[in-house]
Amino acid sequence: MRGRRWPALAAGALVILLAGCGAGDPGPLSDAERAMAELDAGRIDFALAATAGGGEAGPVGFRMEGPFSLDQDREFPAFDLRYTSLLGDGERVIQIVSDGNAVHVVHDGARTAVPPQQARLLRLGKGDGGFTDLGVAGWLEDPVVEERADGSRRVTGRVNAADLLSDLVRISGQATGSGAIGALDGDSARRLGRLVRQSEFVAELDRRDLPRDLRAVVDFGGRLPDELRAALGPYASPRLEVTVAVQPAEH
Repeated sequence: MRGRRWPALAAGALVILLAGCGAGDPGPLSDAERAMAELDAGRIDFALAATAGGGEAGPVGFRMEGPFSLDQDREFPAFDLRYTSLLGDGERVIQIVSDGNAVHVVHDGARTAVPPQQARLLRLGKGDGGFTDLGVAGWLEDPVVEERADGSRRVTGRVNAADLLSDLVRISGQATGSGAIGALDGDSARRLGRLVRQSEFVAELDRRDLPRDLRAVVDFGGRLPDELRAALGPYASPRLEVTVAVQPAEH
């Protein structure tokens, strides 16, 4: 990734990671989507890791982590986020910073402004297109909910692979700053979902319903379907793992 591509990558990734999630279908995770939508300030940690499953190389993907603050009086969200590209045999790190009025990428000591055509994706308010829905409630099937005395919950079940894979195609395109890498319509997603050999979903929700630790894994049993390769590009792999953690700001 050459230096001039970092601003595009950063803006695309932030569209996902500072997502203003809307309430999804009724279920144990719809409350989590609503809680994220109502959170004005906090810390987010989101990662996508694609691995071959044999342990020969490390994962390919990305991780974004750091504090953010949403203020409708500012043009952009304020944040200080660390973006790590997972490259299999190593990693590359950049810092993405916004004071609410301008967005910059810091890499190898150089500070670069994100161009207006990409930074505008981060504007707040309805109709601006800057916040997409992660749709975590749609990733879960056959949920089992463990209620705890302190108000927290543990939610487990199988992954709705078709829903997750559809979201990953969108996420991977935004994370590379190039839009959708490939097409994955509903029928294609369902066909790929039927090829999944094993899946796992675990979410720890705090008493505010925020996901302090959410993990979704789909495993194709060592096989990499051609349709998945076309749709996910560099993130296509026999095993895909998505993790999400959101914490409210400390007052």
